[in-house]
Amino acid sequence: DAKPLPAPPAQRHLVSDDNFSLRIKDTLVCMSPACAYKRWRSELCRDLSLSVPEPQQAAGGAPTPLVSLNTLIESFFADNHLECKCDKCGSEAARATHRIRALPRHLVVHLKRFK
Repeated sequence: DAKPLPAPPAQRHLVSDDNFSLRIKDTLVCMSPACAYKRWRSELCRDLSLSVPEPQQAAGGAPTPLVSLNTLIESFFADNHLECKCDKCGSEAARATHRIRALPRHLVVHLKRFK
């Protein structure tokens, strides 16, 4: 006789979830004016991972100014144009947006300084 599979363990509630979890809503919108189909997903994150641009040498050898944290956050949440196939009409162009749905008590920011 085959035994039934055991029930999956109940999801544990972690104290760190209350303090550090950030919920982000990612949305893809078809760029075809006749379609404008939307699909979205909600993503749970424990940090906000921001890409820091590599420093460039300006004319005369002077380094470029540092980028502010505010600028990095704005870049992360800026709309992006992507090449992906629409599930409804087959168009190859879409716009991706990222919005915060729930803020944590404490925001952890991960600065990605290297590629």
